[in-house]
Amino acid sequence: MTGMVHSRLVATHYYGGKFYLLPYLLKAVPKHHCYVEVFGGGGYLLLNKKRSKVEVYNDINGDVVNLFRVLRDNGDQLIRRLKYTPYSRQLLGEIKAKTEFSDDIERAWAYFILLNQTFNARGRKSGFAYARVKNHANIFKRLVDNLEQVVERLRGVVIECLDWKECMERYESENTFAYCLPPETGVLTTKGVKRISEIAIGDKVFTPQGVQPVMAVLRRRYQGEIIKIQVMGLGRETIRASPDHKFLIRNNKASAAVWKRAEELRPGNYIALGTYRLSHNGKIPVVRDNTRRHGRRKSLKQPQDPYKLAYLAGWFAAEGHYQSGLTFNLGIYESERAIEIKNLIKELFDIDALIKTPPHTPNESVILVQCYSRNLEDYFKQYFVGYRNELGHGAGKYLKEWILYASPEIQINFIRGWLLGDGGLYIVNELSESASFRRKSGKMNIYKYTGTTASEIMAWQIYHLAMRCRLHPCFKRRRKNKDIYFTTIADTNRLLNININGRICKRRFWDDNFLWAPITKVEREYFNGYLYDIALPQVHSYYLYNGILSHNCDPPYPQDTRKDKNIYEHEFTIEDHIKLRDYIKNWSGKICLSTYPSEIYEKLADEGWYKLEIKVSKWSRVLRKDYSGNTKSRAIEVLWMNYEPPQRKII
Repeated sequence: MTGMVHSRLVATHYYGGKFYLLPYLLKAVPKHHCYVEVFGGGGYLLLNKKRSKVEVYNDINGDVVNLFRVLRDNGDQLIRRLKYTPYSRQLLGEIKAKTEFSDDIERAWAYFILLNQTFNARGRKSGFAYARVKNHANIFKRLVDNLEQVVERLRGVVIECLDWKECMERYESENTFAYCLPPETGVLTTKGVKRISEIAIGDKVFTPQGVQPVMAVLRRRYQGEIIKIQVMGLGRETIRASPDHKFLIRNNKASAAVWKRAEELRPGNYIALGTYRLSHNGKIPVVRDNTRRHGRRKSLKQPQDPYKLAYLAGWFAAEGHYQSGLTFNLGIYESERAIEIKNLIKELFDIDALIKTPPHTPNESVILVQCYSRNLEDYFKQYFVGYRNELGHGAGKYLKEWILYASPEIQINFIRGWLLGDGGLYIVNELSESASFRRKSGKMNIYKYTGTTASEIMAWQIYHLAMRCRLHPCFKRRRKNKDIYFTTIADTNRLLNININGRICKRRFWDDNFLWAPITKVEREYFNGYLYDIALPQVHSYYLYNGILSHNCDPPYPQDTRKDKNIYEHEFTIEDHIKLRDYIKNWSGKICLSTYPSEIYEKLADEGWYKLEIKVSKWSRVLRKDYSGNTKSRAIEVLWMNYEPPQRKII
């Protein structure tokens, strides 16, 4: 793996960084799957190398780790604050005197100023950087202006805060990432909802950035407290996560979205929900004529209207089953709906359906609409509504890809048909041109439009269809049935084209392509078992089965790790260097170690390591000359590699 981006990315100036060695280091990077920067510092090589499938930044300094995590997770808020930050000696003095910060974003903001408004980026130990020749304020401005590119580059990077040995031990083994979710937690994949413990490498999950393949599924044994969260609109469905697991949260409606740990969540916070956006072009599937030469199967006309086709599929998902064709079971008072379904089948496929009324039905409360066509049955099974015999007529239904990936304009017609078949506007018995939403105790609507199904798979599929249509669906378990209901007046108006008068629900709202819903309850409970997480390339979040946006988490780190200390409070001793040398000799992966000349590491040559000496100016990547014409003093940097460099000519 060689090469670098056209312009060098810099997240922050950092004392002891390898910025001026980048041209040499980039040529020394071999082909790899997992890249781990053990002594991360300013992260110069990570930011400027080509992306790997798995990338890890590690540093023992909790302040710089917090800075990188905030840049990755809440970079827009940090950048906005830095753009309005003056280059000021007084401000630097105030920050130096401050030891406590309100949140991680403020802590990152303060540390960025400490590194980039002081001489040599020495933080609290150094003074205010100024000069009569250099414009330090302009350098600071350019650094902030380029942070948006850094934020984009950090997407998908795992950020650790570990001792070097612990980091190397972790990433040499299979235990690579943090694990945050219990095994029964559902994840939204292209194959439907799957338990996180059942997800395999190569499965594709839905994220706000699109479909992403799973690079790894990892687990660890955990014993201790976990956080249990209930969200408005999800009934008694709960999300359980480790205390450090993050969710996208707003403190209130007007505040900006930030990633917060589960242990920091409070009732009244708004949590982000979303769903997949993948859609097909809306083209209706081609009808295949499976009629044999001397067969009796009826030929089907190719349907032309995708909206009416989706509407009919919605009715079938609610009231239909397969029986030598399509059979719809309607209530005794739904004769007009029966005629509507019969006419739709005739219009779309040019075949006739029969309407049966008592006494020609199984009981006196049912009207049947039957269309005897094996071709139509095969067509619906392939593209619209699947069926699992082992689960029964109702529980075995699930939706096929054409419905799941249709455009929202088509899908809302499917939902409309399903609600008319399996739904009801409570407490009004019959739909009318005008219905009223009443209040209970002057606070809440007691009316709602509810659809009911015995199929859990189809219930969650319809829930996500409604999310794709930017509706406000709610989910509730009721004995063996699952309800999808809508209490927002605007939803009912859109779905049924009827006039609803009453209070508009304001607690759940759409913004920034997310449905924001208030957290209603946060509890703690004891957990003893395995926790899981998945690794994804280039992104750090994915959707759970109920639409909640889950962070692809980093391992926890102490909030006070080396906090408010000089970044080199603990320098490497001779013993530390010897331990590092002895440890990396037995490392199974490829290592590129950058050091100053030292006899300690000369023993690596006896182990067959490659050694390269690089001479650079102490002050710049360009070998400047002083006023007498002599070259300024140069420093020698040594690269040790346990592999043959991919480019023989590095220097």
